[in-house]
Amino acid sequence: MDKQKQLQPLSSNNAILILTNHFLGDHWCVADPLSQEQVNAIIVDDMLRKYPQGKFRRIHKNGGF
Repeated sequence: MDKQKQLQPLSSNNAILILTNHFLGDHWCVADPLSQEQVNAIIVDDMLRKYPQGKFRRIHKNGGF
């Protein structure tokens, strides 16, 4: 039986950074002077537009993650 990898706790900022790099690319950025909360809203909106629910399910089902 495979041992599960021990997951380390993440801050919300680090979690957002990891997800942004994975789903939107490590060169994704916002050039406008916005608050972190506004940038987070843009990140979520971009992720949902790039990976609509049906597309996400197909990618996940086919082992794309």
